[in-house]
Amino acid sequence: MTPVLSIAVWVSGSYSRFVSVGVIDSLQRGADNQFTDMATGATVRAGVRYVSAVLLAITAAFSSPCLAFEVTFRNAAGEHLTQAQMLPRLREARLLLLGEVHGDRRHHTGQTELLRMLLEAGASLVIGMETFGATGDAELARWTAGELDGAALYSRFGNDWSTAQWPAYRDLFLFIRKQAIPLVGINGDEAIIKKVATGGVESLSDTERQGLPPGSCTVDQDYRRLMEKVVGEGVNHAGFRKFCESQTLRDAIMAGNLERLARRFPGSIVVGLTGIFHAWRPAVPAHLTRLGAGRVLVILPEEGTPESLAGLREQADFVWQMRD
Repeated sequence: MTPVLSIAVWVSGSYSRFVSVGVIDSLQRGADNQFTDMATGATVRAGVRYVSAVLLAITAAFSSPCLAFEVTFRNAAGEHLTQAQMLPRLREARLLLLGEVHGDRRHHTGQTELLRMLLEAGASLVIGMETFGATGDAELARWTAGELDGAALYSRFGNDWSTAQWPAYRDLFLFIRKQAIPLVGINGDEAIIKKVATGGVESLSDTERQGLPPGSCTVDQDYRRLMEKVVGEGVNHAGFRKFCESQTLRDAIMAGNLERLARRFPGSIVVGLTGIFHAWRPAVPAHLTRLGAGRVLVILPEEGTPESLAGLREQADFVWQMRD
């Protein structure tokens, strides 16, 4: 497959994305496979979900996360730091953004290890995840409290995200519940974001605009330059502006939700688990700075990041690696 840049519109998946075909699978959430709406398709889908839910409930009940990796860090100067050296820096953060390639099991294992490090150092944590919309927090609270079974969380994850990526996230969710860490969804209304991605901000009605953060679709120059590096020649495509507007909108919504979490949990470090694109400094962190949310620390995974994006790693305070 050649790294030709193009517009990818997933009719049966989530929303339109403007990305390199060469990195589309690894950098953005995969479209959830859908059966047709025919009666036979609906029957098969229901059966698959039932069997999956039963298996999930069994494995969730008898399994626990197992980490087989050591996480190490590197700063912008290229200096390597151990976990012990990193801990004081992590503890200074008010908000901690951990970027990920969605569905990369090693990235989610690394995130779990970072959470473990902080908890063992005595930090109080609250987690905001892109994979869940900012509704239904009571349901996620029940999961953390051990009152919601695995099948129910699986269903919620499938509704908000993609059941195809559940296996990669599963141990992270089990760890969150075992440690009773408050878990909150921070993503926006997918229908609104998709509408901006396909029709631009001008396609929104006055009513739809009223529910958005002020200036949430305004693409600043730093963000545009960053995305130009990602898409290369694709910046000349008519859909580039709409893509940037939709991603900026998502960033603004997630930043607003993280900032509210910081006010709601004043004694805790707010950990945001988002895709790499959203964790870069001109994305969610820039919105958090404008909101006066406090010290924001960005950590991106180095392992698994496509070489085409190697030059963009300066968009983080640290990168982390996992060693067997």
